[in-house]
Amino acid sequence: MTIGRVVSPSRWERTLRRALAGEEGWVVQELISAVRVATPVITGKRVRLETLFANFGVIPLPAGTGILGRASAAPVVNVAQGGGIVAILKGEPQGAGRRRRVKN
Repeated sequence: MTIGRVVSPSRWERTLRRALAGEEGWVVQELISAVRVATPVITGKRVRLETLFANFGVIPLPAGTGILGRASAAPVVNVAQGGGIVAILKGEPQGAGRRRRVKN
């Protein structure tokens, strides 16, 4: 995979020449800028925040909706190439889950 904005101009030109020569099949996609998020990274007993590229996908399931999150130091977020799965947490505004007692 080659992302024009993150490779050198010479690499981009080589990639275009190969594609136009028709030696292989090519797919062109619009580049969507990945979200960058501060993510806790654990190394041994230490935790540090690292800014990582992240993407999220919504998955329809019979019992509701699933969400998959992945993160990577590289702009191509790929678990097989050093990225990882991230936890997706559902939050509610403070007090949203509390019930009021009604006095009779």
